[in-house]
Amino acid sequence: MTTNYEEHLITTTGGDKIRISLSVPLLRADNLGLITWGGAYVLANILHRLPIPDPPTDGLLPVLELGAGTGLVGITAAILWKTRVVLTDLEPIVPDLFLERGGSALSGTLDWNEPRRLLIVGGADTANDELNKASVILCADTMYTEEHPGLISQTIFAQLKRRPTSRAVACYPMRVAYLDAMREFYERMEEGGMILVEEGREELLDERWMSQVVQ
Repeated sequence: MTTNYEEHLITTTGGDKIRISLSVPLLRADNLGLITWGGAYVLANILHRLPIPDPPTDGLLPVLELGAGTGLVGITAAILWKTRVVLTDLEPIVPDLFLERGGSALSGTLDWNEPRRLLIVGGADTANDELNKASVILCADTMYTEEHPGLISQTIFAQLKRRPTSRAVACYPMRVAYLDAMREFYERMEEGGMILVEEGREELLDERWMSQVVQ
């Protein structure tokens, strides 16, 4: 199988940098190639300053990444928070097992049309009870069709623990074509009982993604 290699410098607390190297097979799923998109790079770089309560470490899967792709966001979370992260995507796009610096990441498949069924690679289906749900859910560059606000919101509600310290973090490019989808996503999250804790914008000037504004 042909493989590409990516290297990313990620900002951590105090402005320090860590280097993350990714081995990316040339696969396609859902008509998209397996690459690291701009929103994932931005989210990985701001994880260290997000208002997340004490780093989640309890339960089977403390942190869950939706639409992980190359896994950059989830791998960064595993390193920064020294916790277990489950990186999920469509088959055959599931990142390899990762273990470094006190954090670990497992891969799994999660169909947003069947959001209660999470299959961890090398394991069994997780029982969809409160103990097996995530304390933090991360997603970047996951809304690019009109169906996605409904699919992603229902997946978050199916997989996120219902408690005040739980967090769902979404990052997406500010494109005119996606604005209605973003508004619908916010509305669905509020209707489901979620409260907006923080929002912001970042400008991405890295030449790999040209100039993008993400939120």
